[in-house]
Amino acid sequence: MYDKIAKKYGGNIVGVQHQSTILQDGTLYDEKFYELFRSDYLSSLNKTRGRE
Repeated sequence: MYDKIAKKYGGNIVGVQHQSTILQDGTLYDEKFYELFRSDYLSSLNKTRGRE
């Protein structure tokens, strides 16, 4: 879900920690870190609204 949001608004995945989060049932999950700059976000909004 967050990958799609990042792609839509000009963000990027900047890091992944493998098996860094453990749930109560003992399942390990990867954790992703994203960045989204205000300028990229506003630019993508203008493009979707037809304003460049």
